[in-house]
Amino acid sequence: MSAKILFVSEGPKEGNQFEKIQKHFSDLDGIVHFVFEAEIYQLFKLINEDTDLDIFPLIKERSSSRNLELKDFKRTDFDQIYFFFDYDGHATQASDEIIIQMLTLFNEETDNGSLFISYPMIEAFYHIEDLDESFQSLTVKCKENIRYKQLVNDKCAKGLINECGKNAELLKFVIESHLKKSNFIVRQSYTLPEELNEQSEIFKHQLNRHIEPNAEVAVLASFPLFLQHYYGVINLNMMLQNLVDSNKTP
Repeated sequence: MSAKILFVSEGPKEGNQFEKIQKHFSDLDGIVHFVFEAEIYQLFKLINEDTDLDIFPLIKERSSSRNLELKDFKRTDFDQIYFFFDYDGHATQASDEIIIQMLTLFNEETDNGSLFISYPMIEAFYHIEDLDESFQSLTVKCKENIRYKQLVNDKCAKGLINECGKNAELLKFVIESHLKKSNFIVRQSYTLPEELNEQSEIFKHQLNRHIEPNAEVAVLASFPLFLQHYYGVINLNMMLQNLVDSNKTP
């Protein structure tokens, strides 16, 4: 069995969202997706109770009790592991200290795995309201239940959710908007990053500029940051442009 990539996500929506993106990146076909079905804080509790800190057996055990997604796999079948979870600042067990610890533990995909966080939730990917640069300053409350899924459905630009996976130019715009937003959070420059903005740095600035002073987060999705991490800054920029060019009608 050839080496694969393991995606561990909080819920099934991450998988549905990534499928819309994945079909435009043909080399991302060796992915096994496991739905953890719990918040990041419960993942931390599971890890914290295990002195070996070996995440794969814990995930596989959880898989065995619910489905057979990982039944026939062992750790050596995966050369990379990625985690996709929501910030979920309003959750009962929410703790910013836990996020810091998790980002420290999961910072290398070939070892324990790399963690990517959506602020405040996975639906942030579509939370672009008018297809202009107002997204730069878009924030939402994060320490209370604001019914974020409904908010995104009500506020996102018309047709964005349905068309993003079909329209290459729109997909490029959304991915680049989140990349620019990450740069704005870390470097106060709403431009495409010239280097990776690490997840720990993003959280540090979210915490200092938004979470602690205002109980809010700057809206930011995880998948665009994963793509940039996976392909590299320059390669992803070229791939997105090629994606648009190849989908233009002659």
